[in-house]
Amino acid sequence: MRVAIVGAGPTGLVAANLLGQAGIETLLLERNAGLGEQPRAITIDDEGLRICQAIGLADEICAHALLKREAHYVSQGRYLARIAPTQQPYGHPQISTFYQPALETIFLRGLERFPSVSTSFGQVLESFTQDAHGVRLQLRSQDGRMQTIDCDYLLACDGGRSGIRQQLQIALRAPGLHELFLSPISQPHHISKRQSRQPRRQRTQRWLVVDTIDNGDGKDPIIFFCNPARPAVTVPSPNGGRRWEFMLKAHEHEEQWLDDERIASAIQQALQTLPEPTATQQHTQSARILRKTVYTFHATVAKSFAVGCVFLLGDAAHLMPPFGARV
Repeated sequence: MRVAIVGAGPTGLVAANLLGQAGIETLLLERNAGLGEQPRAITIDDEGLRICQAIGLADEICAHALLKREAHYVSQGRYLARIAPTQQPYGHPQISTFYQPALETIFLRGLERFPSVSTSFGQVLESFTQDAHGVRLQLRSQDGRMQTIDCDYLLACDGGRSGIRQQLQIALRAPGLHELFLSPISQPHHISKRQSRQPRRQRTQRWLVVDTIDNGDGKDPIIFFCNPARPAVTVPSPNGGRRWEFMLKAHEHEEQWLDDERIASAIQQALQTLPEPTATQQHTQSARILRKTVYTFHATVAKSFAVGCVFLLGDAAHLMPPFGARV
């Protein structure tokens, strides 16, 4: 059996490690020349760390990560909630943060343990076909050369704009509340099957994402600023890093929010709503901006996770905005 994985992000890299452990012939394909250099994902829960343990990389990941983070929800100088998990039902802290380029490097090095796994960067999937015998991929290298590869299964780990999902014509839809919080067997009786099949309008949010170095000590909590006028999140990351995210309003222009002075003002306004002085305020005064960009986040789930021998994984299958994806 041979499996092809398209996309060398965290999902694709973990899938390749799992398949390598099973001794399954695996080819990991990535359109870029190397791993991503920018942090995107930043938090991991206990179930995620349990998967890292399953592939034998938990010690390396935990040595890099900020473990046992608290999550504080604040509004107008008051705490709405303080979440500080002490139990570890899966054997790992329930809230931790990481630096994605370092995480992916650990995952990629992990593949060196498995002779059944090979990687190929700079390969673009142009198209694919499948039949009863498997899947045939048409690949284009960065120098324009074309090649054909056959496999038994194809895993689409190619992100939120998944070209594989688009070729399969799998639509995205907004999940209902009962899908977010309840399993199918515990679905409330007042939600009929007909209601659950009704299409919902996809929800999109634009968020300013700013990565900084503020030389924090790594003890700060994740803070959700529950301000209806400007929801925001700040997340400490390893090596003195910090992520800030601010939701933009529909009428606001992205260019205005990429100004350093505007960013500094937004951070200070958020910090002023904290219930009490914290180390976060002190560290942020000398913060240095490393990256600033505006993302459009979606709350969507694919209508199907598989067609034949092709499977959607990670962001190709579902997306969630910051306030829904943290803890």
